[in-house]
Amino acid sequence: MLARTIYFRHLNMVIGVGGYTCSMRTLTSGQTATALRPFLFAVHPDLFGQHPRKRAVNEDSLKKLNEYVTALQAGRPVKPVEVTFHVRASSEEDETDQSLSSSALREIRLSLKSHDLTLVVKDILKSCNLPLDYVNEVQSDLSDSSFSRPIKWHHTYYTYTGKVNPEQAIRKAPGQTLRTWLRVNAERARDGQRATKPVKEEVDRVCSELKEKIGLAEIRWASPWGFRFFRGCLRSFEQIYKEHPERINSMLRGRTLVFSNSTGYCLHGDVFLSSEDVPTDWMKLIASVPAYDTVLSRLPYMEDQLSELLSNIQLIRRRHQRELVTAPHYEVMLNRLINSLRRAQDNVTAKFFAEDLSHLELIIDSEEGPLTLTPMGQFIVPASQPASLVIDFISSNKTEAAYILSALPASLEKESSAVNECLAELELQSLLKDENITALQMVDCCERLLEHYLEFGHGLRDACLKISHYYSVLQDGQILIPWDWKLESDFS
Repeated sequence: MLARTIYFRHLNMVIGVGGYTCSMRTLTSGQTATALRPFLFAVHPDLFGQHPRKRAVNEDSLKKLNEYVTALQAGRPVKPVEVTFHVRASSEEDETDQSLSSSALREIRLSLKSHDLTLVVKDILKSCNLPLDYVNEVQSDLSDSSFSRPIKWHHTYYTYTGKVNPEQAIRKAPGQTLRTWLRVNAERARDGQRATKPVKEEVDRVCSELKEKIGLAEIRWASPWGFRFFRGCLRSFEQIYKEHPERINSMLRGRTLVFSNSTGYCLHGDVFLSSEDVPTDWMKLIASVPAYDTVLSRLPYMEDQLSELLSNIQLIRRRHQRELVTAPHYEVMLNRLINSLRRAQDNVTAKFFAEDLSHLELIIDSEEGPLTLTPMGQFIVPASQPASLVIDFISSNKTEAAYILSALPASLEKESSAVNECLAELELQSLLKDENITALQMVDCCERLLEHYLEFGHGLRDACLKISHYYSVLQDGQILIPWDWKLESDFS
């Protein structure tokens, strides 16, 4: 088991190190890893414990695939290779199976002979009836660029600086209007909703059963992958629960379980399990929960210490964010900033005197990055920032922060009212927004939707709508539109 786990991690490492480019217009290794992740999830040997022969076949074939992909990325000559995989049945092939029986497996044979990495990846995905949307999108991006390896900044760079993420801007074609875009994509979204409805119903059922059996407070899905991957995670978790019911009950009762792209114990006490890890990794984390609870119990005391060093400013823990902040990592960041501020108390006194900053809010959720005042009026302070810069930044922006925070309740109330009105008038199933969409942007978007909703016909009826910075249709039929969507009249 250990050897298989180490091997699989090695395969992810080989095809998952972003930055290396095989040729001028092909997938990078990071893009290859992203594209093949659904396939790797479907054929991972540790999922076939009840079928040792099939597990051995998959393990050997993954090794051959790894060698082939590595050779292509390194530009070495490759010889044609025949590989065989046993995969789990898709929802269309087996909606009811829960235990990965022989009838729930099928065999696929692949001939690896192309020297084009992109074609190889497409053939692999097609063999399992997996979508090619990501690969096609990457190819489209490459065809519009003269560089094979553009600089790719972390998403927080665009959030903090207000600059446009080029990956998102690509999806927002010049002159694109909401009405013309819906004409092309509305039916595609409905097809996606219909196709994933049985999957969602199964996910809801399994979540309810697990919550009742274990006593979980909540089960959440926090990954960009679709509901089919959520269902796969739930099935895998169900299996380890059957093997260790008492242990899981004692460790997870009353907690929130989150399936994400990371494994860890977050600073709110939620247990995160990565959809990319194997069940043995999940059990290691679950068994360590009591140790993490000890870390969690120390955090309020450390937050109070930091607050006192910064004139009683409030420490806020963000509940939902893209990157997982684990409790141990948060403790390290708090300690680092506390030690820095202790050495700068003369500066604190000089800047704030006896001023009370308890009406202001501060967030620490990263080691590095810019000092930022968010649209919510909260200070984002990376732990690595020198105390002198932190004190100067808060001093220079405290008035603006206080004004934003005082106006925030009214803005949020207006946003809630606009969202509820849109849900009713447009007959939407749901209306959400990206975390970097401000309340004012959401209100503006909703008001314009309400003003012009008759022009969209039935395009948005029963839609699961999310307000973002670009147009897109997700696999489950969710529609993403930019908050500043355009009408034909906007271009006249």
